[in-house]
Amino acid sequence: MHMTKNKITLAKALALLEQNALSEAYEVDFVDSDSVSATDAIKLGALGIDIPEDKIHYDDADLEEEEDFAGEWVRIDSDIAD
Repeated sequence: MHMTKNKITLAKALALLEQNALSEAYEVDFVDSDSVSATDAIKLGALGIDIPEDKIHYDDADLEEEEDFAGEWVRIDSDIAD
């Protein structure tokens, strides 16, 4: 049996998320101007809501500096698929 999901806007999804009322029964209908913070994207993803990568906004001001790190970042090979 295939369950039809309720399509909602990103704004509505974020409002429901804040109220702990969002579930996998919803599907977000994205528009070109939509932007979601990385932390909210993680929360939405945990509920099974797919967020297009181009809609995720990363705010460098929200990142904490790691004081113990010294040196340059070096890209490594990973066995984790993209």
